[in-house]
Amino acid sequence: LTSVSTNFEEAKRRLLREVTRKIENAEFLLNDPTRTFLREGSIMKRANRSGRDVEYRFFLFSDLLIYAKKVKASPSGSSQLQTIYRIHEELPLILMKVVDWFPPKMKKEESKRAIQIYHPRKIFLVLCRDNEERKSWVTDIRQAIDKELERKVAIETARKAAANVPVNGSARTSSDPISFSQCKKSLP
Repeated sequence: LTSVSTNFEEAKRRLLREVTRKIENAEFLLNDPTRTFLREGSIMKRANRSGRDVEYRFFLFSDLLIYAKKVKASPSGSSQLQTIYRIHEELPLILMKVVDWFPPKMKKEESKRAIQIYHPRKIFLVLCRDNEERKSWVTDIRQAIDKELERKVAIETARKAAANVPVNGSARTSSDPISFSQCKKSLP
């Protein structure tokens, strides 16, 4: 069972490295050992100023949503060329909200394909190919947001618990100073 788990983790890391090779200057994505790649796809993003629809490649990770523009094709080591993307925006999921309901004034065909993404850095509308693709992206993004929130809460809870470790039998608050003698006394 352990070797199956190890192989699965290695496969996830290998997939993350492969995806990173598609994105220009994306080596930073490999720095977080908890990060996993979830999916990618081409989606039309509506430009806020001009209203034009522009195709971007969206990459969903366990903690980030990245959208990027195709810049070139490069040799991938095999006989085929690999498309390279340049990051346009990198949005942490922890601050993101996804809406897939729209007022009746929006064109019906568009509302079936549309996703509104809210983030403190950027608010924008994307249009998927069809309703099924929209549902799939919305589900995947929301699940990733929920998991990332759970992970952040667990980290924060552990941090707070560690800050309130009892010293000499009494709970201390994070603002209480710890002297060297107290540290020595608490050691076994």
